[in-house]
Amino acid sequence: MRKRNKTLQAMLEKANAYLKGSDDSEIKGREMLATFVSAFLMEQGSYNGYAYIYWKEQGYAEWITAGEPEGKEKDKFLYGPSGDKSRIHYY
Repeated sequence: MRKRNKTLQAMLEKANAYLKGSDDSEIKGREMLATFVSAFLMEQGSYNGYAYIYWKEQGYAEWITAGEPEGKEKDKFLYGPSGDKSRIHYY
């Protein structure tokens, strides 16, 4: 992995802000942005993965409390009640 420069890091912060804070109706925009960001970071040798925001902020703790269910039961803890897989955070 190459080190990210300030411009790339600033772009990633803006993308993450949009992926988290955009209106629920903008799911297609989030999906397109995620596709672009993933491809761009991979081309730059700077891709470090992502996490689902709901999982990162509260889903993981809820999953532990629920006894760590797997399969489709785990989905509600990954994506939240809405099931929105476009709410992600890039590292």
